Amino acid sequence: MDRILEQNDFYISPEDVVSYDRMVCKYQRFVHNLFANRVIKGSQKKGSMLDIGTGTGQIIIELAKKDFFREIIAMDSSNCMLDMSRKNAKDIFVKGKITFCKADFLQYNFGEKKFDTICCHNTLHHFVDPQKAIEKMISILRPGGAIFIQDIFRPSEWIMPVYIFVFAGVKDIRIRKQYRESLMASLSVNEWKIIFKKIKLEGSCIKYHFPSHISISKKDDCYH
Repeated sequence: MDRILEQNDFYISPEDVVSYDRMVCKYQRFVHNLFANRVIKGSQKKGSMLDIGTGTGQIIIELAKKDFFREIIAMDSSNCMLDMSRKNAKDIFVKGKITFCKADFLQYNFGEKKFDTICCHNTLHHFVDPQKAIEKMISILRPGGAIFIQDIFRPSEWIMPVYIFVFAGVKDIRIRKQYRESLMASLSVNEWKIIFKKIKLEGSCIKYHFPSHISISKKDDCYH
């Protein structure tokens, strides 16, 4: 089953974003919270953090609540996603701790800016060339910093309906459609392994999380 990219994020509607945020809160909050905890445990305290593809902000909000990083930059290419992220952060009273940035990560010029921690959760499948995206992350990471990449992987065709049922529910047709499109756009396990070999990220690990997620993390001690 070949990879099929999703529609361009610039055209996501407010209705799509509301459905997505509802799915995250109802079905994937546990996964997101565990990811946030891994980031905290494997990062430098009071360092700078970049979140790529922040979506509706559920992960950066968890990080901001812990007051661990001195700087959190939340980047997304979708205005609708960032609007929802700002609203969610404001509702939890952490908006002032986060800098929101509307930009295409691959096109954005960071100049001399470097980060202690870089996160990319459920976003890698949006890139046409995921390897290029990872290589850019490495280029803006400070020495000794940490990269945390975690995403869904594309299951076999026969098991995909099971994934949709478990992680997207059965009631909301829009959510089911969104999740199926995300699965189709994600990398297969073999594609993940090929990229992992090519990037040669020193001190990195590849690991499975639940039946649905896979990750690449970089830390001096290869923390997981």
